[in-house]
Amino acid sequence: ILSIMIFLSVFDKIYYYIKFFKFPAKKDIKKNLLLKERSPAHIKPKHKLIFIGLLFLILLFSFLINLNILKYTMLVFISVNLLFYALEILPPVLLFLSTSKPENMILQAKLSKMPFPISSLLNYKSPAADIPNFSKESIYRTNEEYDWVESVMILMEISKVIILDTRDISAPVMIEAKIIIEKGYVNKTIFLVDNKYNHPVLDQILSENSNLIDKEIDYQIKKRRYTEEQLLMILDYKNRMKKLHDFFFTLY
Repeated sequence: ILSIMIFLSVFDKIYYYIKFFKFPAKKDIKKNLLLKERSPAHIKPKHKLIFIGLLFLILLFSFLINLNILKYTMLVFISVNLLFYALEILPPVLLFLSTSKPENMILQAKLSKMPFPISSLLNYKSPAADIPNFSKESIYRTNEEYDWVESVMILMEISKVIILDTRDISAPVMIEAKIIIEKGYVNKTIFLVDNKYNHPVLDQILSENSNLIDKEIDYQIKKRRYTEEQLLMILDYKNRMKKLHDFFFTLY
């Protein structure tokens, strides 16, 4: 019964991914797996394949000794693990870019309830990450600090929607905001603002790089500003699946 429940919960995520976005391109799958191999927060995808291979060997052994209980147990284990691996290869839908403050860890945990894979580069080793429902599987933070920019650029490319928290200024968030504008990812970015629609990150980008933002980009940014409450209301997929579909279709 537990295996069936796990199977259905994972299948649910894969089903909604394909329903909304179709199956991803092979190049995006490769980039996603590369980033997961690079991140210490993940069990490496190749290690998961090795584990599934070992389960197949045990299954073959159960056929040799004709032990039915072991056969059925291994078939269930292999099915569930293959499904988990299928979920593993899917590139993230949501990329959450923010500082590693406790309130942003909580928001990450809330976003993880979505029926799609999400990603971020939050500091999962921080004490602030010790909260219910916070999943390290969503973290793509790298071992080497120097290559985080490359990682975030790949994630921006393969993710369907980017959520940029513009409420708190930090050097990495400023770099991420500049990349979004320079690379033309504004049309698939949600700009998270405070309840008064203040966005210090965008204000500073605008003051320092006014040549980057023309009237069209400024219009697109203003159209895509959401407070945290508004964002979570839209992403409440259990009650708003049609609205959520329309929302993603409009953005992407």
